[in-house]
Amino acid sequence: LECPFHRWQFNGDGVCTHIPYADKIPKAADTNAYFVCEYYGQILFWYHAQRQEPEYMPPEIEAMTTGNMLRRGATCTAVNMHIQEFAENSTDFQHFDPLHGQMTLPFSPIPIPFLRINHRPGWKEGKGAEKHRCWFLDHADLYFAGHTIPKTDAHATINFIGPASLVFFLFETELGKIVLFQTHTPLAGTRQEVHFEWWADVQLPRGLVFYVVGNWIAQWRND
Repeated sequence: LECPFHRWQFNGDGVCTHIPYADKIPKAADTNAYFVCEYYGQILFWYHAQRQEPEYMPPEIEAMTTGNMLRRGATCTAVNMHIQEFAENSTDFQHFDPLHGQMTLPFSPIPIPFLRINHRPGWKEGKGAEKHRCWFLDHADLYFAGHTIPKTDAHATINFIGPASLVFFLFETELGKIVLFQTHTPLAGTRQEVHFEWWADVQLPRGLVFYVVGNWIAQWRND
């Protein structure tokens, strides 16, 4: 790795191997190295305040490993929140109807009149080797002017790994599956860069994928 500011070079262990204007490299030039891995096109790194080695690895996503999915989009934004707030918020089932009951246009706060979402949420904690994981479960359908719309059922499983720095959603519909990654990169104590990236079964219409993902991100912004 080369720093663009002074062109110092470092190897994968954090050891400084080259300083263009120095014949001798001081030990103090060395820096920290972190465990990294590639995860479905993303680069993840392990950070521990006491410099401990990784205690777990990100899980395999069967739908992406064995299925036929294509990357369909990505977006990024920054929000003022603590990194754990997103996971903690998912256990507050009573806020779903007031904040997330109204259907909106994808990626926007504009409501669609008379169209609402009926959420039936659930929660599961990991045990033993999966104690670093938890799952938020949301079964939902749509109703218009108080009447349920047939065949609008969808099931979402939201996977939290660690302190919610890595989150991914599995949306299951009658036509196929969508995987939505939501990752958090801390910029400060209560400031996070939030990156969304989504993949979908190749047979799913792009319009449907846009609609499902766009509505979820719109609902997330309500929080």
